[in-house]
Order: sequence, then C-alpha cells, then structure tokens
Amino acid sequence: MISDCLPHQVLGEKRKAVGDQAFKLKNGLQKLSDTAIQVGEMSVELEKKKKVVAIAQTETEELLVVIVQENHVVAEEQKKVNTEKEKIGKDEVETRKIADDAQADLDKAMPALEAATKALEGLNKKDISEVKAYAKPHKLVEKTLEAVMVPPDCRLIAA
Repeated sequence: MISDCLPHQVLGEKRKAVGDQAFKLKNGLQKLSDTAIQVGEMSVELEKKKKVVAIAQTETEELLVVIVQENHVVAEEQKKVNTEKEKIGKDEVETRKIADDAQADLDKAMPALEAATKALEGLNKKDISEVKAYAKPHKLVEKTLEAVMVPPDCRLIAA
C-alpha cells in the first residue's frame, strides 16, 4: 500500500509542479504581451515627442540667433553710450572751468560795479547840468555818457 501511494503522490506533486510552471509561463507570456503592447504605445508617443522636441530645438536655435544679434546691437549701443558719456564728461569739465573763470571775473568786477553804483547815487541834478553845459566834453566824459545813454533793454542784450 505504501508503494502504491508513493507513485501517485509523486505523480500528483509533479502535476502540481508542472501546473504551477504552466501557470507561471502563461502569466509570463501574458505580461510579455502586455509589455510589448505598452512598448509599442510608448514608441509611438516617443516619436511624437521627438518631433515636438525637434521643433522646439529649431525654435530655440532661431531664438538664440536673434538673441546673439540683439546682444551685438546692445554692445554697439553700449559703446556709443560710453563714448557719449566720455564726451559729456569732458564737456562738463570744460563748462565747469568756463563757469569758474566767469565767476572769478565776476568776483573781480563786482567791487568796481558797486563803487560805480555808489558814485552814481552821489550824482545830483547840478552835476548833470554841468556836463550838459560843456560845448565839447573831454573824450572820457563823452565815452562815459555814451555808455550811460544805452537803453536798459540793450544792456541786458549786451550782457
């Protein structure tokens, strides 16, 4: 009896093992089939994305060319701006020197102007009548009166 059980038992075990292996093989083949389908779908999607990437890369290269050109234009403009800035700086120095010279001349002339103003305030009608009475005044008196005779508007223009 024991001997009869043993071959049946071994046969059952072997059938079970073969059945398990067949099930595993069937599942493995199914997974391979599903994976092949997914790989096919992914390949189609990959080709679409490759086209999109190629278009984007072309657009990027075109934009890069535009950016490089614009950078050249900006560099040229920057050179012009720097040149103009240097010129303006030199002009500013020259203008400041002229202004300083003018201020120094004005500072020298102001005391004479103030003295002349005080002298004019000291004149009265008698002094003016005396100058009018001259038939032929001295050249310096004549020149002074010519300066005084200039209308106020003309003095502003001459200044």
